[in-house]
Amino acid sequence: MSSNQPDQLFWTTRWTLRDVLALVVTAIVLGIVFYLWGWAMQILSRILGDVVTGLFYGVWFWAGLILAYAIRKSGAALLGEFGRYLFCLVI
Repeated sequence: MSSNQPDQLFWTTRWTLRDVLALVVTAIVLGIVFYLWGWAMQILSRILGDVVTGLFYGVWFWAGLILAYAIRKSGAALLGEFGRYLFCLVI
């Protein structure tokens, strides 16, 4: 028998309005950052070359990491990356 109570399990965690708003606002901000970073990467690849710009690819992982750390709900990183992607498509 498990010592975990049903209300302590990760799938019973409820999303509040504050969590959803934080996810949406952060996804929009990161969408803008990634849109501008895409332009910067094009300029950097022309100036420095493709090999050196490979050092800057870690920025594309920010959304999932920031949202997973900030919100700490199951699916926050996935939903944040999806929202960021949709926002980049709209821009």
